[in-house]
Amino acid sequence: KITRYISELSSQKRDDGRVHLTGVAHSRLWGDFPFESDVTHVEKPAQGEYRTAWHEEGKAGFVVDRGGWTVKRLSDDQSLLIFSLQMEIDGYPNFLIRNILMDRVGTVVQSMRDEVTKRTTDK
Repeated sequence: KITRYISELSSQKRDDGRVHLTGVAHSRLWGDFPFESDVTHVEKPAQGEYRTAWHEEGKAGFVVDRGGWTVKRLSDDQSLLIFSLQMEIDGYPNFLIRNILMDRVGTVVQSMRDEVTKRTTDK
């Protein structure tokens, strides 16, 4: 919900510990498209670490859809964000998909930074 590319999002916890996400994302190439994903989300507040990861293949035209992020508190005023993403989509060359993803990385990282800052200052 923190990036402008996701216009709708709902979540449901699964019995196996994963979280099932359903939403709508926007792409300049495809317009608005619905998506579903099962993610693993781990929170370790005592260590200041939060992780989310997904790895799915062959879902709704995606050959590969995997990635994740980790936010780790380094000190009271610093955090480390690690963000990874790989997508391959049927019918589109990988260089085109990678170009679109690379165009969004800055915005996604800034959105994560803003959310972490907001949650830190709201305490």
